Amino acid sequence: MGASTLCTGTLINDRYVITSKKCCKPPLRPEHLTIALGYTEYESNVIKVSPCYIRSPVTNIILHPDYDSSNVTQENDIALLKIEPVIYTKTIYPIKLPDVTDKYKPLSKYAMEMVGYVRKNATPNKSFTTITLKPSRSNKCISDVHNKNATSNIICADITEASFMTSCSITSGMPILIEKPIAALNLSVLAGVLSSPVEVTNQCRLHGREVIAVKIVEKLSWILENTRDANYCKG
Repeated sequence: MGASTLCTGTLINDRYVITSKKCCKPPLRPEHLTIALGYTEYESNVIKVSPCYIRSPVTNIILHPDYDSSNVTQENDIALLKIEPVIYTKTIYPIKLPDVTDKYKPLSKYAMEMVGYVRKNATPNKSFTTITLKPSRSNKCISDVHNKNATSNIICADITEASFMTSCSITSGMPILIEKPIAALNLSVLAGVLSSPVEVTNQCRLHGREVIAVKIVEKLSWILENTRDANYCKG
């Protein structure tokens, strides 16, 4: 998104992408941002894409009003980016949002992963990276990473598997996905949006690093209220 900033976002319906507020806070305006859908290969100058690739300008930025940059838990670090209506294809379709009842279910019962771009030596990997996660004890995560108490609005997770690189950072806005059995199928559900990027120097050994994400089930009311003009997939 943007010429000098790369973030990961997630399509949640036919008109909106959700990402980290850090990726689009002022002075950035909608005309400064571009959303790319349907490709997993990144080039800094030329984007080589499949025939189903879509590049869309952003028409509106909706920032969560309760975001507080001084709150190290970053519990409201999310934003909605409005784009032109998307026609779904085999490679472009929205993620399913969690159900309200999911807030009462422990994440530990699901397989969890994070998907997006990882920067290597300040240059993004040319393809998406999938990182396996497991929920960590929230109080321990916040204590280790930020020396603060956790809230129910965030997800703390440990990286259990990732590739090894010279040095790297995980871009903000990455979706945290869980595999949820729905109608005899295992569907990916958006559990969280990565807030603080993970910076690793020297050997990029991500295993065991902790990440903090905004817990989407706690933000459903705000998301649905601000996306009334969108069409959601049923299921």
